[in-house]
Amino acid sequence: MVVPPEIKSAPSGELNWVFGKGPIRIVYYYNNIDIKEIPEITKFLAERYGGDKIEKGERIFLDGSKEIYAGKDIAELARALDERFDTTSVISIVLEDVTQEQLKEWGYPDAKLLPIPGK
Repeated sequence: MVVPPEIKSAPSGELNWVFGKGPIRIVYYYNNIDIKEIPEITKFLAERYGGDKIEKGERIFLDGSKEIYAGKDIAELARALDERFDTTSVISIVLEDVTQEQLKEWGYPDAKLLPIPGK
């Protein structure tokens, strides 16, 4: 896959809201996770990336947590989650201000071109 040269690193993202200490960096949805596992997952992420837990809807935000962008860091997190919680990670990337047509031009597979709600 060819990544366009103008995309050097991922932006902070639309979840970069300030609740208290700082911007939200780590967030996860738990709608398909056993509710009994939520505290352990949250503790695991907070130990690695810091931040204070904020719950909103079916999401956990870590307010003021460390930000990660590098592919290596994301892969290490995925492997650590898979190992610790016996899961299979799926990594999704959301690019701001990019059209579906641009993604097709850049070689993204049609199966991965999901519309972003609200856009």
